[in-house]
Amino acid sequence: MNGKITSVINQKGGVGKTTTVINLAAGLSFQGKKILVIDLDPQGNATTGLGLSNTDNSDQTIYSVLNGAKKISEVIKNTKFENLDLITSNVDLSGLETETAGDNRRAFILKEWIIAYLNDSGTSYNHILIDCPPSLSLLTIMALVASNSLVVPLQTEFFALEGLTQLMKTIDRIKNNLNPDLFIRGILLTMYDKRNKLSSEVEREARDYFKEKVYQTVVPRNVRLSEAPSHGVPVLIYDKTCSGSKSYFSFTDEFINQEKLRGSSNIGRYQVVKYKKWSTPFSIFILTLIAFSVSSVKRRGGAGINLAFGISVAMTYVFFDKVFGVLAQQSDFSPIIAVWFPNFVFGSLAIYLLYKNANK
Repeated sequence: MNGKITSVINQKGGVGKTTTVINLAAGLSFQGKKILVIDLDPQGNATTGLGLSNTDNSDQTIYSVLNGAKKISEVIKNTKFENLDLITSNVDLSGLETETAGDNRRAFILKEWIIAYLNDSGTSYNHILIDCPPSLSLLTIMALVASNSLVVPLQTEFFALEGLTQLMKTIDRIKNNLNPDLFIRGILLTMYDKRNKLSSEVEREARDYFKEKVYQTVVPRNVRLSEAPSHGVPVLIYDKTCSGSKSYFSFTDEFINQEKLRGSSNIGRYQVVKYKKWSTPFSIFILTLIAFSVSSVKRRGGAGINLAFGISVAMTYVFFDKVFGVLAQQSDFSPIIAVWFPNFVFGSLAIYLLYKNANK
């Protein structure tokens, strides 16, 4: 299958599950990944948190896919965020368990529809993120069966670890009976309050018990993080400088680093895209300097010679940029060197030409 399917899951509500889905999706999309979010919670909070309505007609939601009325391709909606698509949800989804009571394979419905879509569609998502309901219901079982991996937000409060034990037992049963490839990608500590001794104790216990499964990033309690969903945008956009945004940017980086450790073939491309956001303005400035230097030189043959020289320089730059970009994407060559080396070479050329012209 194209794409990796990750469910964000916790049977307890109010732990930052939907907030994690929304901001992880946004963070990944910022780095050039194409993301599909599936809102599998009848409350539809991921839907509204990404700026769409959770009161739409049910034939345009995930409910119409799971009851067989529509294909996934027919209900995918574009959000206002680049590289980020969404399948919405509404309250009608809560009736699915009763409606499918006679279907012995109902746990596989979501997985089968996703596989069919990925096999038949020309669209390739780098990640599909599923926002699960806050319960161990049929919808959650469907998500576990359909997923490759899981992210578990863990609220750093009393009884959090006790509830997690129950979730782990459910995950083990799904793994043993329905989805042997399922694994826990990591546990994300949320709603952390450094003033509260209990938060520190829960963090310590989680790290002692789950070891490296616990992400280094800790998401704090943060007012801006709580405000963002009411504006229909991720906090990474609502206020990118607040502590909540910084934590989710950090979590996104950890998530991507996991891809690197697991041998993802696309990690180089994502990092090249990330670094080019910073290097492109420098590239434009350097090429402008070279163009100015070349145009100011009088040569035999007139302006045509200067134009030919300028075009040659530009084409050489594009060649360097493409070659180093491919190296970074398809080998262990450093993406940051790949992006900045052409700028270094042609920046040196620009300085040389300016110096030469100034001394004529």
